[in-house]
Amino acid sequence: MSQKITAQIERTGGKTEIQVLLDAFHHFEANARRLEDAYNKMQADFSRVNIELDRKNKLLSHILHSLTDAVVAVNTSGEITSFNRGAEILTGFKSEDVLGKNYSEILGKEIPGDQTLLHTLETGQHLPPSEKSIIHKEGHPVPVAYSTSLLEDNDGKALGALEVLSDLSEVKQMQEEIQRNKTLAAMGEMSAHVAHEIRNPLGAIAGFTAMLEHDLEKDPPKLDLVKKIINSISRLNKIVSNLLIYTRPLSLQSCEVDICTQINQVLDFISIGMVNAEKIVFSRAFPPHPVVLRIDPEKIEQVLINLVQNAAQAIPDQGAITVTVTAKQSEGREKLYLNGIRTDRIVVVEIADTGLGIKKEHIEKLFFPFFTTKATEGTGLGLSIVKKIMELHNGEIKVLSTEGQGSIFSLHFPG
Repeated sequence: MSQKITAQIERTGGKTEIQVLLDAFHHFEANARRLEDAYNKMQADFSRVNIELDRKNKLLSHILHSLTDAVVAVNTSGEITSFNRGAEILTGFKSEDVLGKNYSEILGKEIPGDQTLLHTLETGQHLPPSEKSIIHKEGHPVPVAYSTSLLEDNDGKALGALEVLSDLSEVKQMQEEIQRNKTLAAMGEMSAHVAHEIRNPLGAIAGFTAMLEHDLEKDPPKLDLVKKIINSISRLNKIVSNLLIYTRPLSLQSCEVDICTQINQVLDFISIGMVNAEKIVFSRAFPPHPVVLRIDPEKIEQVLINLVQNAAQAIPDQGAITVTVTAKQSEGREKLYLNGIRTDRIVVVEIADTGLGIKKEHIEKLFFPFFTTKATEGTGLGLSIVKKIMELHNGEIKVLSTEGQGSIFSLHFPG
């Protein structure tokens, strides 16, 4: 063996070049396997992270879309990137129709710039809880409570902005109802005092008129004038009586009554005394079994007579009045509410007519005291008293009407 080869073997610890290369290859192979194992573990970890991230994104998306409040998010260009179910209900827009569109096109119409999400996006200033009105897809304003905030990453860089909105329509209606009730209460106290003051001289006038009627029995022209006075006194006395009923605190004498039987009695009574009874067809649609309610039968009879008479007077010629009774029972986890109070059953009595209907602008005024569309006979207190009686029963009265097509008054009783 030459000296050169001998020296090389000595440098490699007695190994040949082939052995050195084999050792190097085995070392590389071992390192490659370790790298492959590390890569596979990294891939598995990455896959688990992706799965967990996807799960959390789906959970967050589900939570976002389950919120009753409207949640709207935009990117740095003001384009809508998130529009949850609450926002769809509040605005009337579908998320697929607004995603990618500018916020100003959807929720910025007719609203001052400093009350919009774009203001937060431009200035970086959060808008604290406040109130404004947005424009619904159908064009009507919707009162809302809102607040905004800036969306930022971990480094404080702006990613967009977020707005949360809550519908205040019911709150505003309740506030208006409370204010209306306060006004009516004040007016009621005044009216009760005025009614008592009117009744005393009215009784004296009625007495003197009766004497005058007796003295003028042989003078028909003058007697006709006296009868007109008597009719006017009677009408005025009716107004005063209704006014006292409306303003005086009422108490209920409740008992269990089959509402279908009571309706039949009222319809039979009214059909006998009506002038145009032969021109009106009365129909009944009742359940096959008794529908028992705990009510004050005398006061509910007053309600039914008032509504059926109004329905008959709304029919100028021939027509029909249909009275329907339905009952809805809560089942399983379903909850029924009436006037915000939970109940196991709601009984609805509908009185529908084919009359002239009610003008749209008159519907919201129907239950106001002294509002009437009857030129000569109406006192404007009948429906106000009906509403008061229904409220005493923890019930509701609702009306649906189209001018020229008739009306439906519905009484909702808790079971």
